Amino acid sequence: LSSVFRQDQRFGGDYTALVLKGSLEQRIVQNGHDKLSTHGLLKEVAQKTIRDWIEQLVGQGFLKKDGEFNLLKITADGWKLLKGEATPKLLKPAMATSKERKRAAVIADSWDGVDRGLFDALRELRHAKAAALSVPAYIVFGDTALRDMARRRPTTMSGFRSVKGVGDKKLADFGADFIACITRYCEKQQITTDTAPPDPNNRVTAAPSESNDEGGPTLSARAAFRRASRFKRLPTPCRARFRRSPATSANSFGMTESLTPRRGCRPN
Repeated sequence: LSSVFRQDQRFGGDYTALVLKGSLEQRIVQNGHDKLSTHGLLKEVAQKTIRDWIEQLVGQGFLKKDGEFNLLKITADGWKLLKGEATPKLLKPAMATSKERKRAAVIADSWDGVDRGLFDALRELRHAKAAALSVPAYIVFGDTALRDMARRRPTTMSGFRSVKGVGDKKLADFGADFIACITRYCEKQQITTDTAPPDPNNRVTAAPSESNDEGGPTLSARAAFRRASRFKRLPTPCRARFRRSPATSANSFGMTESLTPRRGCRPN
């Protein structure tokens, strides 16, 4: 809230989060907000977390969004908070597990959800930037980053910061131009922007095995059980003549081998 106040309540959540994170984006420097006492106040906190906290303050009534551009304004409760007369309850998002991070990395490296036309447009822009700087193209952005851009299609600086491979420096150096490229392409092609990447927690569930409606044993398993039961009714001499065959679905009932009668042996 202190940062919103020092910014004269004329900026939105994305911009405020960048100030708190300590971004040196051109517009922040031009506005003199890199000189604010709140600039970089939360530099050790993830950008996504800062943005989430701002939304929580809005949800708890300490801030409100105003006008077409959702400028942040301090509410009456917000002024009480600044005076120390109220306390917010901010929750920090749960950290992703190593498995979740690996799944997210696999998604980022794949072509799932990537708009190929936008990827090509971004690659051309990357080539132009690299040529102007006399550096290899991968120094600007790698293919993984371009694919993630073409998948997420961000149109805000905070959204672009969420792209895999985009840090504060690249955000400041290239963010505006790449966002402009994404916006132009999406408007021309009339496709959605600021899309969420595939959920790395979604897993493909194997189809259930064949069973009856009550979850009992399958028909083949029941048949094997009946077959084993018939064996118990055979005369002892005939049972002795049984030969063993490889295990079958009768194993579902704890049998390690199935028994097949020789010719001439029949149940009583």
